[in-house]
Amino acid sequence: MAFLSRLFRRGDPLAEREEARRQGMRDARRHPLGEFTDPEFQPAYVTEIRARAREQITEVDRRLAATRTALTERALGEREIILRELGRSDTLPQPSPNGHTSEPHPG
Repeated sequence: MAFLSRLFRRGDPLAEREEARRQGMRDARRHPLGEFTDPEFQPAYVTEIRARAREQITEVDRRLAATRTALTERALGEREIILRELGRSDTLPQPSPNGHTSEPHPG
């Protein structure tokens, strides 16, 4: 398990990453492919990797949901402000004294 954490850790020296890769290759030769694909029998480190991946996915999902909720609340608040500003009477176009609207002539 330690070799996988070293393999995927960022910022490690190249030699340490290469050693982790070699350790992974040795482990792959010791364990037949069936041990990895058969759900009845899997090495403990495969189970640990999957559990850690599920935890990371759950954490990312939780953060995304929190961010989505915060953005939705912010958007609703901004919408209320816009609607309130649009409803103010002092922001409505005022008719000109000669009875024409303040919009420019189309021609």
